[in-house]
Amino acid sequence: MHEITGELAGHNTIRSIENGCAIEEKWVSTQGHTGTSISFFNAATSQWRQIWVSASVGGYRIDIQGGLDDTGRMVMTGDIHYFADQRRLPMRAVWTPESGGSVTQFMQQKPDAASDWETWFNVQYFPATSEP
Repeated sequence: MHEITGELAGHNTIRSIENGCAIEEKWVSTQGHTGTSISFFNAATSQWRQIWVSASVGGYRIDIQGGLDDTGRMVMTGDIHYFADQRRLPMRAVWTPESGGSVTQFMQQKPDAASDWETWFNVQYFPATSEP
């Protein structure tokens, strides 16, 4: 898990693909963990959907969907599937625009129905030209 600490957590490369129909994201953490996502707008459901896959730490897949809330945050829910032990857990993610063009990404998973949500990922992204 990555937490906002003021230290560099990694680098993200984001680009438009498939003639503007999807967004590809590639992440590399400072520890060498990697992951790739494809995000797209599903006109049939009027929601954004993101599929994230990583071979790091035993491998996992995140499948979430949602859209903008009334405050302009992107809010998506779905699940995370851990390949090594076949666990599927509820997952939720919120991207919040911040001043200066940065974005905070906050993700949580819920280990079981009786548990509270646990922080899974909490980082602030900065445009490459304005890293702290």
